Amino acid sequence: MTRQEVSDEFQEKEGPEGIRVVVDRSACIGAADCIAVAPAVFRLDERRRVVLLDPRSVDESTLWRAAERCPTDAIILEDAQGEQLYP
Repeated sequence: MTRQEVSDEFQEKEGPEGIRVVVDRSACIGAADCIAVAPAVFRLDERRRVVLLDPRSVDESTLWRAAERCPTDAIILEDAQGEQLYP
């Protein structure tokens, strides 16, 4: 099963500089550290799971900081070819 087939568990969108942002909603514990760094990119839903908004609204550095702050590595950064950059 691909990420595309599990839309409730994974969300992905294009960010700046060809970075693709993927969020694994099943790994999210609702710590909201990502929101503290990039509130225009992430929010929590009613179940306190991350929702991906607009990754292009911030620069690449901000996306990296948000991903690095996630205690469960629920934010995955990929390059344009789909290679995982983080974590």
